[in-house]
Amino acid sequence: MNFQPRYSDLMKANSMAIFWQDSDRFFRWIRALDGCVLLTTKNLPLSRKSLRLRFGSRGKFDLSALLASFRMIIVPPEASNGFVFHFMPWRVPVSLPECGHLDVECIERNTVLIITARGPETPSILSILAVGLRHIVHKHACVSLRGFKQDDDLCEIAEHFGSILDWEDHFGKILEIRSSPESHSNSQSLEPLPMHFDGMFKKKSADAKTLGDVPLFQLFHCVNAYPQHNDTDTGRTLFADTRKIWKSWGKRDRARAKRITLAYRTKMFDNPHLLHISPLIDSHAFTRERVIRYHEPWPESVTKHNSIHVSPHRSTFMKHNTQDAIWAKETIVHQLYSAEFCYRHSWVKGEFLIADNVATLHARTSMNRSGRHIRRIHIN
Repeated sequence: MNFQPRYSDLMKANSMAIFWQDSDRFFRWIRALDGCVLLTTKNLPLSRKSLRLRFGSRGKFDLSALLASFRMIIVPPEASNGFVFHFMPWRVPVSLPECGHLDVECIERNTVLIITARGPETPSILSILAVGLRHIVHKHACVSLRGFKQDDDLCEIAEHFGSILDWEDHFGKILEIRSSPESHSNSQSLEPLPMHFDGMFKKKSADAKTLGDVPLFQLFHCVNAYPQHNDTDTGRTLFADTRKIWKSWGKRDRARAKRITLAYRTKMFDNPHLLHISPLIDSHAFTRERVIRYHEPWPESVTKHNSIHVSPHRSTFMKHNTQDAIWAKETIVHQLYSAEFCYRHSWVKGEFLIADNVATLHARTSMNRSGRHIRRIHIN
């Protein structure tokens, strides 16, 4: 009997019995599973009772973390006892001399590197050299830091990492995001948030006529995670690495995207009319990689708060194309939420997360209740 397990089956099972006629067929299935590539095996003979496999992701799903807690029992027809296959998470060795004195575990997932502090003493983030931390944030798009000291001042951590971008006329240096049904703003509500990048509607100075003071990094600190732990898709922050999306496009899509400039209009910060204009494609200031600069359209039909309207920008230097905004939405939005490019972050109380605000776009899933509290600082 042959059993071909599906991805949905893996999501539900703690263990699974698989029957196969020969080992080659099994490994062909493993290699084809949702684009997941078999990276290493110990090439143990089939007479051995167990075999450790390590997986990395090069496709739609990152199965490495998913399979970390699962056990598959492989039972060939010619044997009665079978083999136990332990699926181990793909651990990435991070070469950071500045972290050499710290006992940490590093696990790479799609668009994020999770660094968990181990050992008897709780380390401080301030003990990590800033230049090294900035480097791995640029590389991985997001870095989660868990198990680190909680009594360090958040502004001091931000200033260790870079210079704080102050929202002087609004909330100051730290935005306290306490989700509540009584809130009158998008970010503080229980509503989902669209894919966007921070700083689009911020002025660089009080007398500036154009909008756009975009920070390079976002520093988050989770004071309280979403309290409903059994709801697996509520209160999550979504991050999409747009560098990967750009690399997935063909020449035709790249050529068209590079010609597009879009205008974004909203009512925000007690201002009845805010306008941000930016090209759809830009270059990262440090890595020089191509990135997508976009705000998902957010009409009044999906929000009780500030809507976002997207249209082509009328420019004397570009041919005005009324289809540009439609093409951008149809081409980009579904990729931003796809498992191949989108990391759905479930917050852990006490964790810090640093995201590259230029490489990524981010969004948020809806919530059914209040209690989630995230602190955020913008950094250059």
